[in-house]
Amino acid sequence: MPVPSTGQEAQYYHTGGNKRLVIQSNQIVGYEYRDNPSDAWKKSGDPSRYNNLIQLFKQNQISSEGRYQHEQQRRKGFISSKENKINSILDDLAQKVGGIDQHYFKEAKDTAKQLLNALHGAKSNYLTNLNNLDMNIENVNEDFENTCKSLIDEARPILERDLGWGTYLTNLLKTITNAIIYVVTFGQVNNFFKQEQAESMKTVEEVEQKLKL
Repeated sequence: MPVPSTGQEAQYYHTGGNKRLVIQSNQIVGYEYRDNPSDAWKKSGDPSRYNNLIQLFKQNQISSEGRYQHEQQRRKGFISSKENKINSILDDLAQKVGGIDQHYFKEAKDTAKQLLNALHGAKSNYLTNLNNLDMNIENVNEDFENTCKSLIDEARPILERDLGWGTYLTNLLKTITNAIIYVVTFGQVNNFFKQEQAESMKTVEEVEQKLKL
C-alpha cells in the first residue's frame, strides 16, 4: 500500500518504487522519478506515466476522508451521551447545594457552589477536548476524571467537616467516572466502581439508577 513520506518542503507519495508524487495541501503539484534506488530524484513532465500512482493516491484520500467522517459521527454520539449524563449528575448536585442552610453553613455553601461551578467548567473543557479528533478519547476521559478528583478533593475538608459529605463526595466522583465508562463501552455494565453506602447518598443513588436506564 502506498505511504506518504515527508520532505523538507513538500510531501511525497510513493509505493516504494522509482516514481513518486509531489504533494502540497493534499494536492498533486509535481512528479518525480529515478532510474535506480540510489539515484537522486528527478522531475518529470509526463503525468501519464504516473496514472496508477495518481489513482492510488486519490483512493487513499477518499478512504481517509471516510474514516475522518466516521470518527466525527462517533464522537458526536459520545459527546451527546456524556453531556446528558454529566448534566444529570451536576443537576442533582445543584439541588443538594440548594438545600444547604446559608445561615448556619455559609462557608460550606460557598464552597459547594464553587465546586459545582468548577465541575461545570471542567465539563465544558472536557466536551471541547472530546470533539477534537486529534485527541485520544481515553486520554481526554482520564484528564477529566483527574480534574474532577482534584476539584472534589480541594472542597472536601470543609464539606466533610461542616456537612458530613465525605462519603457523598467519594461517590460523586465514582458516579462521574461510571458515566464516562458507560458511554465508552457502548452499554456494557457501567457500575465498575462500587459506591460506599451512607444515608446522605440518596442523590447519588438516584443518579446511579438513571445511568442504568
